[in-house]
Amino acid sequence: MSDVPDSRTRIVVVEDDCWIRCVLHDVLADEGFAVLEAADGRTALRLIAASQPDLVVLDLAMPDFSGVDVLRSLRGDERTRDLPVVVLSAYPTVLTAQAASSASCILNKPVEVPVLLDALRQALHSSPEALYALV
Repeated sequence: MSDVPDSRTRIVVVEDDCWIRCVLHDVLADEGFAVLEAADGRTALRLIAASQPDLVVLDLAMPDFSGVDVLRSLRGDERTRDLPVVVLSAYPTVLTAQAASSASCILNKPVEVPVLLDALRQALHSSPEALYALV
């Protein structure tokens, strides 16, 4: 085991659907990202705090603690206020205008892999205020 930290970009995928979460994991890992997964919002917040990822891919429609709740919590915490968050949801219209403006990008499910990867790369290299796509 190496003492050298993993320099790959860390992405947390927050998705309650196991199949979608696994597909996203495989696609992102194939692109060279280090992928961490959370099946619910509360787990996601703990994982994000512990791992300090470079980006979050966030589903909105999750039971109990929704993606909207996660986004609100992230933006309310100084440590994660500027963390890029790409919302990937079948129901992006549930976001208020204020919440939508705090996402780096909003993509509708289903999304084509090249569109997703382009959005992630743009979010990683954009200013925190950038809301650049509603696909």
